[in-house]
Amino acid sequence: MADEAPRASDAPTTAATATTTAAATVVATRASSTGGLGDGGSFSELQRGYRRVVECEADGVETAEVTRRMAQLHAAVAAASLVSRNETLDDISTGSLKYLLVPFYLGDLISRGYTSNRIPMLKRAIASMSSFLEDVERLKLVHPDDLFSVRTESPADPSAARAMKLAQYAREKQAKQALQQQVVASDLARKRNEDPEEADREQLLCHLRLSAIQCCQQLKMTQQELDMLEQIEKMKATGRMPTAPPRPPPPPQQPITILPVASASRLQVQSRVFQPGYSLPTMTPEQAFELDMQNNSNYIVRQADTTTRTEETERDEDAGDDDPDAVNKARRWDAWKDTHPTGSGNKKGQG
Repeated sequence: MADEAPRASDAPTTAATATTTAAATVVATRASSTGGLGDGGSFSELQRGYRRVVECEADGVETAEVTRRMAQLHAAVAAASLVSRNETLDDISTGSLKYLLVPFYLGDLISRGYTSNRIPMLKRAIASMSSFLEDVERLKLVHPDDLFSVRTESPADPSAARAMKLAQYAREKQAKQALQQQVVASDLARKRNEDPEEADREQLLCHLRLSAIQCCQQLKMTQQELDMLEQIEKMKATGRMPTAPPRPPPPPQQPITILPVASASRLQVQSRVFQPGYSLPTMTPEQAFELDMQNNSNYIVRQADTTTRTEETERDEDAGDDDPDAVNKARRWDAWKDTHPTGSGNKKGQG
């Protein structure tokens, strides 16, 4: 994104315009001596490198190189004084807004580095990210609750801490959606050959708001890590390393009572203690044979009774077939059904 002159609607003074132009010239001059870090193309390149580091797509060598170049850009921007602490948001040109992100990028990159002496790195990262938060707070681009979460301890109440994190997550989600909408608006303005300055400026402001939320989160974690490492160093210096607190003695266990003393079930269970693991027979083979014969004889008697009843029923039916009155009655009933089909007597609700 190339640097642009201040907007006409901002109505800057001639002196402010000259100062901004001179500052941009200083950045460009320092960029030429440090490998072209001051122009828009190099800033976009460093921004892509930062995103690769954040998304864990860069190795250690690339991370160190991006951090080194970002530090050079930060030094060049600080020497040029592109953004003064006395300027309001409307006084800052669109081309200079993007350089407000450099301290956050640098602090985040430093905190993600790995060295044997990490405490100085964390302090340097905290200083850089705190500088970014001071700028966005002065320009009113950060929510007060996000700053409050960084400058105070986490609530002791778990429900309050959870509510704070959910609110911060909702603000971050809303900021991401607003940034995506502004990216689409900027692309659409360029396709229509319109002046994209307003859309680009609003896109940068959305980016700054989102980065402010992310900076608060990263700064909070960095401060916690620094506190932990400093505590460890103090313990090493004093020779008092933390030890696990002694465990309290276990409470006395009550005796296990299976069944009451005076109980028939207790005696029954006691009698089966030394029994084999299979079921023992309950009768002798002779007893089993007698029981089987008795069951068979009962079955034979029942079968004989059933056969007798069946034969008697069949004889009754045969006797009924030989009765002339019964035969005539059945014939008359069949003839009546032939002349009176089913439903012929139904009046169907007609009287």
